[in-house]
Amino acid sequence: MNIKGIGICEWSLPTPMRGPTVCDVVKDFGMQAVELDLGVTDENFPLANPYVIEKYKEARERTGVVFTGIAVNLTDFYPMIAPVGDPGRDLVEYAVRKAIDTASEMNIPLIHVPSFFKSHIATYEDLKNTADCMQRSCDYAADKNVLVCTENYVDTETQLKMIELVDRKNFGVYFDTQNYQVNGYYTPDLVEPIFEYIPEFHVKDGYKELSTHYIGTGGSDVFKTLEVFDRLGYTGYVMLENYYARDPLCKLGDDPYAILKKDLEILKKWLEEHK
Repeated sequence: MNIKGIGICEWSLPTPMRGPTVCDVVKDFGMQAVELDLGVTDENFPLANPYVIEKYKEARERTGVVFTGIAVNLTDFYPMIAPVGDPGRDLVEYAVRKAIDTASEMNIPLIHVPSFFKSHIATYEDLKNTADCMQRSCDYAADKNVLVCTENYVDTETQLKMIELVDRKNFGVYFDTQNYQVNGYYTPDLVEPIFEYIPEFHVKDGYKELSTHYIGTGGSDVFKTLEVFDRLGYTGYVMLENYYARDPLCKLGDDPYAILKKDLEILKKWLEEHK
């Protein structure tokens, strides 16, 4: 698999190792990249703060770590599926614009906006409102060289309909190896129909609960999904998103960094065998 490298999501690590220090963790563990988290509204989206941005830039320059994207995870708590004018939806759009501006300032190529929990797409109206939010966000990002991505667990038909409704060249789908399985879909089958829209993807594993197992030992058929990406010629980063400091994965051992190390070794071994 001819990829750029392996990365990790900032929120996968224990809290003390988030922030600019994440670059040292990435380098220490022999990874190449990290996806950053915009942060929460209660802290006024800390990643968007100019002082914080400079600290991240300094850490990137010092370590050579690549920032692949920014996640706008507050959509778990505020409804992107609501119409414009709803306070929650308006806050989502404000946060997305903050993420786009921050990505532009930091020369980060993409942001991704999850559709889970409060932003779960259950009806066609939900889909239309989500697509509208994504379209407006793409328009805002159009002159900033930032790709706006959805992350979700909908089926292929719904995914393609969202792409049609958004109808913007700077729109993509941030893929994940477990989210779809949790919602009852077989993940390997979902890659090829939307492959051209996938700039990057997360790897994690488990069964009905997210991130309960080492990569390849849960029920998500992670390696079969990787085989599909390999066959189709994926050349981006592979981003670990198991939650190493959270229950239940942290119960696999006393040290979350040892759990991360083992997961990384499993992934590296597979990638080495499929060069």
